[in-house]
Amino acid sequence: MKPVVLINTTLCTGCQKCVEVCKNGVLYINDFTGLAKVRNVENCDKNGACIKVCAPKAIKIS
Repeated sequence: MKPVVLINTTLCTGCQKCVEVCKNGVLYINDFTGLAKVRNVENCDKNGACIKVCAPKAIKIS
């Protein structure tokens, strides 16, 4: 089953920490909004590194 990665854009601060720890390139910072976005969700290994570094708790994986 393909994982679902959700980013709460109200909570996201655009700090880029989640992008830095995601070794599979699932997350990126949108140039227009400056906030984290999801791409290549099929590459998510569900290890939760992005969740652990997200201080405002803006990321959820299911």
